[in-house]
Amino acid sequence: MIKRDLILEFSRRTGKFQSESEDYLEEYLRIIQDFLIDGDGKVIIKNFGTFEKRKVKERRRINPNNKQIVIVPEYYKVVFRVSKKFFERSTYGSE
Repeated sequence: MIKRDLILEFSRRTGKFQSESEDYLEEYLRIIQDFLIDGDGKVIIKNFGTFEKRKVKERRRINPNNKQIVIVPEYYKVVFRVSKKFFERSTYGSE
């Protein structure tokens, strides 16, 4: 499923126009992004999962082409962890 499919399904289930559904989805995703970037770095959606911003420490790596040591600076990445209920539902079927 891609974003377009999600918009079509939202539109079908709610009876809203596709353009309105797209606006809702865009705003929802923007809110999640804003809280991950500017907020505390954690968004919990009950019975679905948790988006979390984690820091990756600085590391040394070897460039395979010239065998020189390269320092990879620390950076942040976003991880998603499914909730227990969502995991059980997706693994073992519907409730």
